[in-house]
Amino acid sequence: MTQVFALSVPTDIPWRRVCASGDMHDADPCDLAVPPRWRSSIALFRYDPEDSFQPYSDLHVTYLKLTVTLTPFAPELDIQLGRREVDALAPAFPCYGALLHVTVAPPEDQRAGLSHQAYPYFLDVEPKKRELYELVTDTGEVLSGSTSALSVGKSQGALQTTELYNLNHGWNFGMSASGSGPVGGGSGSGFVGVSETRGSVSSSGYQSTDIRTADQSTERRELHSHTTQLSQMYNLFQAFHVGTNRTLFLMEPRPHVRQSEATFIQGPRALEGMQEVFLVVVRPKAIKELCVGAVLETAHLLKQEIEVFEEDTARVEFRLTAKAPNLDKTIKKDSGEGEAEDTVHYDAPPDFEIVGYDVTLIKTERVIEGPIVDHDKKHLSVRGKVSWRFEEGKLKGGEYEDIYRDGHLHADVRVHLRSTQAMVEEKATRMFLAARQLCCCTKTPNREDITAITYERALPRPFTTGFTAASPAHLRESRALAAELRRELERSLSSPARLAFGARTYRSSDALAANAATLLGERLDRPAVVPGAQLGLSWRELLGEVDELGERLGLTDEAAARLRHDAIEHALRLARQERRR
Repeated sequence: MTQVFALSVPTDIPWRRVCASGDMHDADPCDLAVPPRWRSSIALFRYDPEDSFQPYSDLHVTYLKLTVTLTPFAPELDIQLGRREVDALAPAFPCYGALLHVTVAPPEDQRAGLSHQAYPYFLDVEPKKRELYELVTDTGEVLSGSTSALSVGKSQGALQTTELYNLNHGWNFGMSASGSGPVGGGSGSGFVGVSETRGSVSSSGYQSTDIRTADQSTERRELHSHTTQLSQMYNLFQAFHVGTNRTLFLMEPRPHVRQSEATFIQGPRALEGMQEVFLVVVRPKAIKELCVGAVLETAHLLKQEIEVFEEDTARVEFRLTAKAPNLDKTIKKDSGEGEAEDTVHYDAPPDFEIVGYDVTLIKTERVIEGPIVDHDKKHLSVRGKVSWRFEEGKLKGGEYEDIYRDGHLHADVRVHLRSTQAMVEEKATRMFLAARQLCCCTKTPNREDITAITYERALPRPFTTGFTAASPAHLRESRALAAELRRELERSLSSPARLAFGARTYRSSDALAANAATLLGERLDRPAVVPGAQLGLSWRELLGEVDELGERLGLTDEAAARLRHDAIEHALRLARQERRR
């Protein structure tokens, strides 16, 4: 075998396409019938280094490049709808995260009797991670990115990392001017700026100088064997499971970053563009071909207009102090006690009502009762009662000691207010995963390219999206939404609610049913009428989640999905009839 570490010139990898998403091909460029513009796609490229670059005697190294295009999910419905229904039921859902599963295996006819240890496996992948390093301030952020240049070492199995850090070195601005006249001339200049370095940089008082002379051409020959370019998105990224025959990539958008409110694709942009990954596969030489499968799952949010009540708080201070008076009026020991009480009233401001309260005790001594809080929607009162006592103690210096025992009841009552008039706001209420599959195997039959729904879940609470200004409250809300999406992406991998690929599409999804329910308005809680079925359910129950509908009626998932499919069409027909009246 030729020595791998010979000083050969690094080769720019000539990639050859293996397969790509079939529904993205345009057979006739001139018929004006183009494939769907907003649908994610996958393409696989392959390169096998020459024998002189194969470092193993019993194994073969193959390079794979997987290119995925992340776009919004724009469903296409086969229902006859009006324009309003189309806008409500088939919008373009922006992508807020993605999972890329890649699996490599021997061809179908070579798997029988083959142990898992003899399967091909991923020796290395790149990129491996991009993270967001956030400083203690709300606005200071440093994002590690990835370069587009990638080089393969002489060992053929190690990739040079493409991660780098985004450092802020400050800014400066300068200007100069000069002029001349009959008696002379002049010039001036000025500069202003801020010099700084933010990021993963450290410095110390020790300074050294290292001068090195290198022949870059020779150095490249010694270090690199192959080079290529990777297209990267400016987002968070994490790779998993190197060393097995499957690998997983998690892609997330940057949290709390201001974006355009609207684009030409009906929604805010979150995570879009091309992301390429480089994979080094090692396989036994007896396995001549590879079977590669990839599944791209993109996370989307269902946003609905819901009634939101403005909330506010008010503080009511209750301060009751009963000071004991001096009752020393005789030469004998005198004592006495008494009580004091008070009531504080609070009235809710106009257009607000009282929905609750919290009490914080500050100081309590000799309390008889309280604080007692009574309230209705518009009025709140706080009352309490304390006692005081005066007595004379021991004889000191010919006089009895005066002892004052004061009563105190100090408390703050935080009143929770809610507006009486509801505002309609767009909130994210559900998330779902839309999956696309690519199978590159020698004997794989032609598969229908579909976009399947593999996971659906209602969010724990409605989340605000599309912030227009930076504020602490908006940052906290954005962080909470990003964290919840990551949890759902991770949970979807092993959740019992995960659906098999192809078992559900958007046409039979909970997201479509939830959107259809909003079109019914006030009719949502009325009895549902579906021809040929006696259900005794309201539209809200009938257009709920398939699992709950099946449990309520004792139906299988398939039967419940068919019933809800019919219910959606009847609900849309009813909504159109109401709108035309």
